[in-house]
Amino acid sequence: QSKYGKVPYKIASLSSKYKVPIMILAGNVKIEKKDLNLDGPIGIYSINPKGMPLSEAMDKASELIIKKLSIILNNFKNSKTFI
Repeated sequence: QSKYGKVPYKIASLSSKYKVPIMILAGNVKIEKKDLNLDGPIGIYSINPKGMPLSEAMDKASELIIKKLSIILNNFKNSKTFI
């Protein structure tokens, strides 16, 4: 699917339009913010470690989301920068 047909892109578009910070967490991310041609505070993060099989990632989805959010929030706390 194209990046423009996805729900996260639509949400990111609204976020950008109204300058509302947003974090997008996805299993595998193969796109960077600069590729979306959107302004605004948008963070795009992959929760799947490289090399982890999809079936394992799906089984551990909650754990992977919590781990990634912990990393993001610690970075925010240390840098005072959301994205």
